Amino acid sequence: MPLKIRNFARKILYQPVEVNIAISKPSEGIDQRAYLVYDKQKMDLLKIILQDVNYVSVIIFASQKTTVKLLAQELQKQGIDAEGFHSDLEQAKREDIMSRFRSRQVRVLVGTDVISRGIDIVGISLVVNYDVPPDPKIMYTVSDVLHVQRQRVQRLLL
Repeated sequence: MPLKIRNFARKILYQPVEVNIAISKPSEGIDQRAYLVYDKQKMDLLKIILQDVNYVSVIIFASQKTTVKLLAQELQKQGIDAEGFHSDLEQAKREDIMSRFRSRQVRVLVGTDVISRGIDIVGISLVVNYDVPPDPKIMYTVSDVLHVQRQRVQRLLL
């Protein structure tokens, strides 16, 4: 808080209490960026981003499973090796997709924040929040799930 405001508050308030809130920052090794685009521009931007061959293993988080399905289909149409991961799939299919993603047979995994729970995948190069998460804490759990202590990860918010 600026000094002038702090001094003014002390003059007019009775026993004021100052509360400082630390600004959250991503874990070490995470390069976090935000792109401000309209919804109809997101897919085109995502396709451009995914042209970078350095992103060998990508997770895209979407807010709804309908969005997950549409994103996976659109990326597949563009020739991008992508799979949707959502609750409508049978358990065996989800396990197959996760196994192929871990072994780098699938480059892009698209799912809701539910996939961030309980997975342990090393070597993720890009995490994209396709939608603004309903809870800001969701973005910060990603680094815990992906164990980025020894790797470089880029995280994008579209």
